[in-house]
Amino acid sequence: MAENITQQLDNYIMNKIALSRARGYLSDNAKSHLIEIVGKSGSGKSHFVQPLMESVAEIYARKILFSPHPLVLNHFSELMQVITEVTEEDLYGYYQEFRDNINSVNKYDFFYYITERLNGMELFQPFLLVIDDSDVLDNYTRDYLQYLVQYLPDMGIQIVVFTQKRLFPFSEVDNMPSLGVDDCQTLLQLIFPEKDFAGSSESEIFQKITSGNLMIIEKVLREMKGQKPKGKFNLSPYLEKTFDAEQIYYETLKALTAGQKEILAAMYILDGFSIADLAKALDKPKNLKADLAYLADAGLISDPAKGCSLQKKKAYSEWLKNNWNKDNGDLYNQLLDFLRKDKDKYAQILVSLQILHKKYTAELFAKVSSELSLINDSESLLKLEEYILSHTKSPASKLASTQKIADAYSALNQKDKAIDHYRQALHISTENNIPAEQIVYKLANDLYAVNSSAFALEIIKQYSPATIDPFWKAKILLLKADIQAESELFNEAFQTLDLAGHSSNSITNQQQRHSVQAEAKKIRGKIHYYINEWEQAEEVFNEAETLYSLAKDHSGLAAIYNNLGVLYMCQGFWDKSETYFLKSLELEKKYYNLNGISVCYNNLGGLMDDKGDPAKSLYYLEEALKIQKLLVEPYNITNIYNNIGVTLMDHGDYDRALDALKKSLDTANEFGFQRNTIASLNNLGGLYFKKGDWPESIAYYEKAIKLSQEGGFNEGLLRSFNNLGEVYEKQDELNLAYDLYIKGLELLPSVSDDYIKAELYGNLGSVFTKLHKFKEAYRYLVESLDFFKNIAARDKIIEGYLKQAYYFILTRNIESADYYLAEAQKMATEQNLAFETGRSYYLRALLERKNLEAAKNYLNEAIRHFVEAGNNYELSLANYELAGVLLDMEEWEQALEILKNNRKIIEKYGSIKLLEQNDILMQKISREYSSQMEEVKFEENLLNQFYEITQNLNTITDLDVLIEHSLTSLVEIANADGGMLLLHPNPSLPDAWEYRIYKNFSPEDKYHDQFQNICYEVFQNNKLENIKQPHFAPSYNNILAIPLSIRKNTLGVVLLFCKSGSKYFSERIINLLSALANQIIVIIENILGANLEKSHNIIREQLSSNNIYANIIGKSPEMMKIFEIIEKVKDTPTTVLLEGPSGTGKELIARALHYSSNRRNKAFVAQYCGALPETLLESELFGHVKGSFTGAAYDKKGLFEVADGGTFFLDEIADISQSTQSKLLRFLQEGEIKRVGATKTERVDVRVVCATNTPLMDKVKRGDFRLDLYYRLNVIRIDVPPLKNRTGDIPLLAIHFLDKYNKKMNKNVPGLTTEAMKVLEQYDWPGNVRQLENEIERAVTLAEANTFIKPSDFSEEVYRHIEYSNTIAMLAGKKNLKDAIEELERRLISQSLEKFQWNQTQAAKELGLSRQGLIKKMQRYNLYKEED
Repeated sequence: MAENITQQLDNYIMNKIALSRARGYLSDNAKSHLIEIVGKSGSGKSHFVQPLMESVAEIYARKILFSPHPLVLNHFSELMQVITEVTEEDLYGYYQEFRDNINSVNKYDFFYYITERLNGMELFQPFLLVIDDSDVLDNYTRDYLQYLVQYLPDMGIQIVVFTQKRLFPFSEVDNMPSLGVDDCQTLLQLIFPEKDFAGSSESEIFQKITSGNLMIIEKVLREMKGQKPKGKFNLSPYLEKTFDAEQIYYETLKALTAGQKEILAAMYILDGFSIADLAKALDKPKNLKADLAYLADAGLISDPAKGCSLQKKKAYSEWLKNNWNKDNGDLYNQLLDFLRKDKDKYAQILVSLQILHKKYTAELFAKVSSELSLINDSESLLKLEEYILSHTKSPASKLASTQKIADAYSALNQKDKAIDHYRQALHISTENNIPAEQIVYKLANDLYAVNSSAFALEIIKQYSPATIDPFWKAKILLLKADIQAESELFNEAFQTLDLAGHSSNSITNQQQRHSVQAEAKKIRGKIHYYINEWEQAEEVFNEAETLYSLAKDHSGLAAIYNNLGVLYMCQGFWDKSETYFLKSLELEKKYYNLNGISVCYNNLGGLMDDKGDPAKSLYYLEEALKIQKLLVEPYNITNIYNNIGVTLMDHGDYDRALDALKKSLDTANEFGFQRNTIASLNNLGGLYFKKGDWPESIAYYEKAIKLSQEGGFNEGLLRSFNNLGEVYEKQDELNLAYDLYIKGLELLPSVSDDYIKAELYGNLGSVFTKLHKFKEAYRYLVESLDFFKNIAARDKIIEGYLKQAYYFILTRNIESADYYLAEAQKMATEQNLAFETGRSYYLRALLERKNLEAAKNYLNEAIRHFVEAGNNYELSLANYELAGVLLDMEEWEQALEILKNNRKIIEKYGSIKLLEQNDILMQKISREYSSQMEEVKFEENLLNQFYEITQNLNTITDLDVLIEHSLTSLVEIANADGGMLLLHPNPSLPDAWEYRIYKNFSPEDKYHDQFQNICYEVFQNNKLENIKQPHFAPSYNNILAIPLSIRKNTLGVVLLFCKSGSKYFSERIINLLSALANQIIVIIENILGANLEKSHNIIREQLSSNNIYANIIGKSPEMMKIFEIIEKVKDTPTTVLLEGPSGTGKELIARALHYSSNRRNKAFVAQYCGALPETLLESELFGHVKGSFTGAAYDKKGLFEVADGGTFFLDEIADISQSTQSKLLRFLQEGEIKRVGATKTERVDVRVVCATNTPLMDKVKRGDFRLDLYYRLNVIRIDVPPLKNRTGDIPLLAIHFLDKYNKKMNKNVPGLTTEAMKVLEQYDWPGNVRQLENEIERAVTLAEANTFIKPSDFSEEVYRHIEYSNTIAMLAGKKNLKDAIEELERRLISQSLEKFQWNQTQAAKELGLSRQGLIKKMQRYNLYKEED
């Protein structure tokens, strides 16, 4: 009967539940899969094991059914031998290889090594592995199965596990369903065929009683069938009962006889053994066969013919722990004796059996502990050592076990528990005087790992025995330095490193010494890196690299390569950075460090993203993702999916970004990582924001805000506020954005993340800029950009540059805006960033908005890049701005077409404000377009009038007539009421103009001074001024002042006005007037140029005619008098004395005397007497004989002898000594000279011409010059006048020097303007002709070719001479300093008020005063505006 029920249930379940999902995965034998078939106890999983294997028999040649032993601590070795067929001896040899060469405590590094080793020998082949009762499989082996499928995804490895709950984080799951009402109805009909269940509610009640659980169903049906006299269907006994599958199981166990319980316990311990082994171990118990049949019929064991195998091993394990007692001693001893026959093979079972019976054999436990340590199974080792610790008594043994437990917790990253056990170990060591340096190091290291740096440093400080091993002393000091460095205690860290270096000298093991020294260099380099001393960091890291190589420390070497990679990445040295990351990666792979490999891939991904290579970035990030999947690190997997999504999003691949970010979100949700969930929501919000789907973006951000608030996660909340603020800012909801940013700002003190702070500051600066709160904006923008520059975050630097550029565009700082745009565009282009490049072109268009053609071109470039980037919002902004430019260019049709298309784009992301602006502009353009034809005729009339005026003006040659006619034409074409035309001002005197012409206006008008000030300001700024309804002249409706400029030079201003009424100057008229003004000034300039050329040619004719002294320029009476004297004395031997200031040309006159005389064919010798000491001067003048003084190695002629027959010019004669005066007098009297050191005299025939810039008589009176010599020299005296006394010669000299330097510089500067010549004539010329020559040379150098020299081309001293003279004259009449200062202050205030039409606020700002301060000074000086 029971068999019939069981069989019927089996048949029904097999036909009903297809497990189609699992079978679908298994049919794909090209890929590897890990499949979990999950069902509660009693769900019928065991029914499917064999049928599932049979259903795929033809697909897989190797099929393995593995049932884990419930008492084996680690199944790894057994399973590896099963699936690879590697021998036990070889396998343990590989284990030892790993320990000897790699020595990592990370189990995943071991997985990597052993899998690579076996796969390299091609021992992994496609297979199907089915594991029943996976709930008792140890965690270590489970982790390896997960790793294996991830590591060999294309091997065709299929692993199917049957389990009560999901065990693997990354698996394909097929759930066993509970039976429903229809299923129960069908089953009941099969078991009770005589009863009709159709339409009955009994099957529904039955399903509720049993919950659709097969174990409960089978129990109820058995009991119903077992009722007498005949089993009938009867629910009455069960209506008040509740059933639990686990409780049913325990009741079944409880109902067993003592013999059956003993057999079941033995089968549990001997799981996998044969029934014969069972009988032998139990010494052939009675009724074994019958008891086995009963146990099988009760569903407690599998088919006995297949050996010892329990059903529901996990549940039985829990039951046995609670029911095993000392009464089981005989059974324990029997099984112990049986298993000891091969204690090496069954060591783990023996250990578990002893634990079950609370026994302890030190040797056995030590063997198993060693095996577990060999393969890095820290979790199993932990359980074992905790048991060992409870059974050991000696301090050394307790210390060993406690330390192993601490090491295991540390390896499992359970640092808090590790710290507790390291503390216990340290206590044991201290109490028993056992060296504990390793414990101290590990304890401090784990404290540091959990951010308890202060406690770590305290532990190190407290533990300082005198006998500490030097290696561990150095290691502890290095750890201390590392903690200090990370705590930003940099000076202390440097000191500790010095101590560690000193300690390392005592280490006798050379390899250890090198390793310690290398570690010290690495930490030192990190500190230099932290404080931005990058060159020092590089140097020290390179030294560390050498030492790590000597130490053969591959781990340290890989870390140094990684550090160098990061260092170069921060400096933007992409290629060098990549080289070092790849070197680190190579080492990490060579030594099987999975975490290190993942770090390298992650860094390479970030590097390539910074470099602007998204393809490589994604490759490396996906490789890092694979490693994290191998490590089963869902937290890191979530983060990397996020990084991949953000990278794809940044490069415009929105579909793939969405897929990655949703995977990140799903993983975070699955594993309950709330903060990662918030990060994923924020990034998804950012993705939809970039896509232009703002409602979806807002929805994700609001979800993130809600989740952050519920979890009290301020950092996530801050990011969400910041991100949502960006959306509202784009929607032009600036107040909403501002509120959100301020909320974020309030959270900043609770969030220690400078990156998000900098992002928030940047956004605050942006919204303040748009709100025109420029003072507040600038501080935030600068601080944000500075931070991102320091960390070399290139994308954020570009963003910061663009925000700064927009700020400077709005504040009209053109130069700064241009700089930041250029920097942003350069970086964006280098990284091939379409969006950022487009944004820079867009802002460039705003900057160049007045240059319509340039703005149009920039906007077209921006649009092209925004289309490429897929950014609809920025595209719509650029379209809108382009339409505005086209409107200004009067290209109405194209502008309307752009706006129509733009409307569709804006509707996609729903910015109401921008849509409204778009529609308003469309309406405006439509109106203008409709009136276009009417205006064309008006335009034609204006143009004809313009052409007629310019034609008439071109026929006028007289400048005065031209200027007058020009003003009249401008007034007429503008329909103005009058005006004034001012030409050629004196820059130093605002009210001085060379030409002033008036039309319906006069100097007597009460507004004349204000109008003239307007003209002067327009002249200075070279910028048109359009003043409507001026408050300072209420009787005028519109004043227009236009600069008259040519080739960047402003020559004058025309001012036109309309009086009260409805008349004003339209934009069209202003443009036409500007064009006409340009034509007028060109005509004026041409006439002026022609007049100047005529006057210059006249001067040149004067220079070339009747000028016998070519090098002496002058036609003034003073110079003509000098020329007369020269003519009279030129052929006489008479001594000539020239007196005059420096720079007046005295030497030129001396040369004129010589070269016009009969001595012209002889030498002209000149000597400056003030340049040589007395002895050397005598030697130069009179010569010397050999040996006359030290250094006189030969005879030398004096200059008098050289000049024999010619002329000797002695310049600055007043400076010679009394001794030299005597010798000169002798020569002048006798005509003889005597060389220094000679005994005889020689006669020479020399005419002497002397010059001095100070009157010689003054020197005679002071006793510095001989009177008799004075009379000998002062035979013919010529007074050479200073240039200020002969201003009539200045034009001659100026043109002479102009021609000279034009030729010298190969340049064509045609002449000097009238204003420039006046400046020269009005200057005092303290440096005389020489200074004038220098001034002309300077002006020719600075002036542009083919342009006349202007006053501004002269030096400040010459240019501002009149202005300075007036100031001095103004101050000279004052009695004291106080009066002078007050007069100067009064004039400055008066000039500023007039400049700004008595606007006190603007005048105060220019003067650097407060408005109240200005008012007080106006009252003090009685300065008041004249009332109308």
